[in-house]
Amino acid sequence: MILQKRVKLSDSQNCEANAAAIYFKALFSKDFTRDDLCFINSALNYVYSIIRACLVRDIVSSGLLPNFGLWHDSVYNQFNLADDLMEPFRIYADRLIYSMMNDSKDIFLDTRDKQIMIGILDTKVMMGNKSFTLAMASRVCVQSYKHAILSGENSLDLPEFV
Repeated sequence: MILQKRVKLSDSQNCEANAAAIYFKALFSKDFTRDDLCFINSALNYVYSIIRACLVRDIVSSGLLPNFGLWHDSVYNQFNLADDLMEPFRIYADRLIYSMMNDSKDIFLDTRDKQIMIGILDTKVMMGNKSFTLAMASRVCVQSYKHAILSGENSLDLPEFV
């Protein structure tokens, strides 16, 4: 909560990165870092890429330009908007990888691991009082964002982690 109170516009004090480090250490282990060459990071990167690709597909098919983000704004990133919209979906990936943790895991993902991970798109996600697959929730989220832009309404349908 202390970090939350220190966050400034554009996160100039890097509070988000500090909070992420604390979060991942609490979730996976006190020695864990996102820079480690290990199964967890390989798996997180793979699943995040699956979710990101799903969002990019939905952004492009909705007629929006994926390079124009809300907070992510790198000229070298063609998918800034997907990176913004995927934040509330990350917890589903984290939960999946946590459930797959095993001390004997190699750093490389095998076919079975990848089959399990692609299934993230079928994960049940709550949005409001409705249940969707994560893939459909991505579409609903993007359409909600587009509606907010076109209507000027300050509302966005996002997944609720339960």
